[in-house]
Amino acid sequence: QGTQLRRKRLERGRPRPVVNEIGGRTGRVDGHEQRRPSDGGGGCEGHQQREPAKRGEGGGIGLDFSTLRPAGMRTRRVGVIASGPVSFMHVWDAMCATLVSSGNRRGAMMATLRCDHPDIEHFITAKQMPGALTHFNLSVQVTDDFMQAVQNDADWPLLFPADSLGEESAGLPVMQSGWPGQEGVVACRVMRTIRACELWEKITQAAYDTAEPGVLFVDQINRENNLAWKEQISATNPCGEIPLPPWGGCDVGSINLTRFIKAP
Repeated sequence: QGTQLRRKRLERGRPRPVVNEIGGRTGRVDGHEQRRPSDGGGGCEGHQQREPAKRGEGGGIGLDFSTLRPAGMRTRRVGVIASGPVSFMHVWDAMCATLVSSGNRRGAMMATLRCDHPDIEHFITAKQMPGALTHFNLSVQVTDDFMQAVQNDADWPLLFPADSLGEESAGLPVMQSGWPGQEGVVACRVMRTIRACELWEKITQAAYDTAEPGVLFVDQINRENNLAWKEQISATNPCGEIPLPPWGGCDVGSINLTRFIKAP
C-alpha cells in the first residue's frame, strides 16, 4: 500500500526525496539547502522563520556561520556586543529540537566555519560536552593557504571583515581576504595570530576524540565546481555528501527506474 501511494505521488508530478525512507517533501525536490545566516537586522530570525516549513517537509540545511561576528566584538551599526557563531548554533539546535521533521524524526543540520575565523577554536570544541549541539554536524572550512601554513609551520591570522566591526578594532592590522557573503577580496582586521600547526592539531585531536569536526577543503571544492564563475560554495547538506552554494538544494535519494517499467 505504501508503494502504491508513493507511485501515485510520482504520477501527480510530486516527487519526494529519500530522506528517512521516502518521506520528506511535498511538491519540491530539494531535500536540503545551504544558507549563510547574519547576526544583524533580523538575519538569523528570518532564516529560522522559514525553518518549520523546511523541517515539516523532511528537509535539512547546511549553515556557514562565518558571516557572524566574533564573540565579544561590538557591531559597527547597532553597537551591541556580538555573542559569536557558536552561541547562534545553540539557538538553531534548540529550535531544531522542537521540530519533528516529516512527522517521524528529528531534523539535522551542518554547521561550517572558516579556518581563519576568530572563533574557530571555540567551534572546534563546541560538541565535546555530552549532549551539546546534537542536531549539528560540524565541518571546518580548510583553505589551501592554511594547509601551506601547516606545512611550513607558519603563523596563521584569525580575521574578520573590517566593515562589520566596531571602532575598537580600528588599530588592528589589516589584510585582504575573500569572505563568504562578500564580493571579491575585502579588507579584514587581524584579530590575533596562532600557529597553523597548533590549530591543525586541535582539529585532528577533536576529530579523534569525538568524531567532530570534519573538514571541507573549500578551495578544492570550488575549483571542481562547474559553476565557480558565478557561485561560491562553503557548506554542504547535513550529512556532507553534496557541497552546495547559498540557497542551493539537493535530493540525496534515488529511484530505481526499472521498477516503473511495465513493458521493457
